[in-house]
Amino acid sequence: MDRINFRVLEKFSKDIERGFRPEVGHKINRNEVELLFLVDEKPDMPFKEYGHILHLEKSSFTYLVDLLEAKDLAIKLDDEIDKRKKSIVLTEKGKKTVEMLEVQHHEFMQKRLSLFSKEEFESLKQAVEVIESLEKKLPRDPKHPKHRDHYND
Repeated sequence: MDRINFRVLEKFSKDIERGFRPEVGHKINRNEVELLFLVDEKPDMPFKEYGHILHLEKSSFTYLVDLLEAKDLAIKLDDEIDKRKKSIVLTEKGKKTVEMLEVQHHEFMQKRLSLFSKEEFESLKQAVEVIESLEKKLPRDPKHPKHRDHYND
């Protein structure tokens, strides 16, 4: 079987996003943006699962959540039944920030993707669809059974 350079996919993904500089009235980093989008998309996901999806160690993820709390964008809540469990909820300011970020990101991606011809864009779209269907065939990580749900809904 031929060897596939999967790093190309990661590099392409990073390159297509490179240059996105959100303007929301305060400094916000890429991980904060990712977590805001993720919490908005999956508000009921377990606390630890967000960190797993973002590929962050527990301490780094906790620090990230603390940053969002300090900016009044999210709140970390303890589970009433099991104090070991936590959840993240967007504040009103966090929800408004996500709305602004979505508009800005959409406009940015429109500009980035306009660099491709119609044929290139269609090929890219088809390639992503193939990758998504192949990804569904991969076994789930038993430690994180919901991990892929974020990408496949």
